[in-house]
Amino acid sequence: MAASTTSTPALAFSPASTPPLNALPPLLSPQTRLLILGSFPGVASLKAQQYYSHTQNQFWRILEALLPGSRRDVYQSCYEKRSKWLLSHHLGLWDVYASCERTGSLDSNIRNPVVNDFSALKTFCPLLEAVAHNGA
Repeated sequence: MAASTTSTPALAFSPASTPPLNALPPLLSPQTRLLILGSFPGVASLKAQQYYSHTQNQFWRILEALLPGSRRDVYQSCYEKRSKWLLSHHLGLWDVYASCERTGSLDSNIRNPVVNDFSALKTFCPLLEAVAHNGA
């Protein structure tokens, strides 16, 4: 009997072969009043270990336009300055997922997500008034 020469086509996404990714730590302070919550950082943000670091992401420019009296070049500042600026406006950043498996940056590719532990959030941020979700 002849051996079969057909093979199974490779899957475009194979969760078993994708190692879990870990999210960024929260960017919060005890003075945080508004938490901007994303789903999970994109590839560029994970690589840089910075929220909203992709050069085409408009997050920092939008915040700069919305906040009165803001510097008009914060998006060009180093991440440490942007982070301090954000916290000085009583804003914080975090993501829904602590870890997941994903290829690329699309939320639709997220597999096996582990939700962040939000139980201590109000204790750490006693002035927290609202949570805004950044995304679709």
